[in-house]
This record gives sequence, structure tokens and C-alpha cells, in this order.
Amino acid sequence: MTAAKKRWPDGTPKSRGNSFTAHLDGKSSCMATRAELANARQSLVSSRSVEEQRSMGRAHNTLHGLSNKSDIEIRRQRSQISIDPNPQQTADKIARLVGRANHQRSQ
Repeated sequence: MTAAKKRWPDGTPKSRGNSFTAHLDGKSSCMATRAELANARQSLVSSRSVEEQRSMGRAHNTLHGLSNKSDIEIRRQRSQISIDPNPQQTADKIARLVGRANHQRSQ
């Protein structure tokens, strides 16, 4: 290390031989297991892949089901999903209103 790299801009000496500089010795880190390093590598590869796909105009920013089969099932049942506490009563009310509208149109 050159003299300039051994000190911070204000002249304070840079510390060495601690956990922040341990990676500089080329030895394996004692802070990460092989599995954790493999997971980190896989995460980097996955991120690069997504970035490449986005750069080609493919956006994978929505979470659908875990498979095509579940995506089809979600689409099929999408109209059946309700947060209404009494869906039958609401359906009956809508049917009455539609019935009135159809009746008024026919007259």
C-alpha cells in the first residue's frame, strides 16, 4: 500500500487487520459459510438475469401463481373473488337493479 492509501484524506492512519480489512488477505471469510456464499452468488446471477430481461423489454414485476396451472386457475376464479361480507345479498340486490333496468327499457 502506498503512503497515500495508508491514510485518510485528513491524515488519520487507516486501520488494518480488522474485520473490515480481513478480505484483503485473500483468505476465506470466517463470517460467511460456503452455503451463504453460494446463496449470495446465486442472488447476483438472478439479479443480473432479471436486469438483462428488463433491458430486452421483458418485465417480470408481477407475482402470479407459482405455475402456469395456478395462473390459469387464478384467472378463472378472479371474477368469483369477493371481500363482501354477504355476497349473496349483494348479488340479489344487483339482480333486482338489473331486472328493474331491463324492465324499464322494455316499456
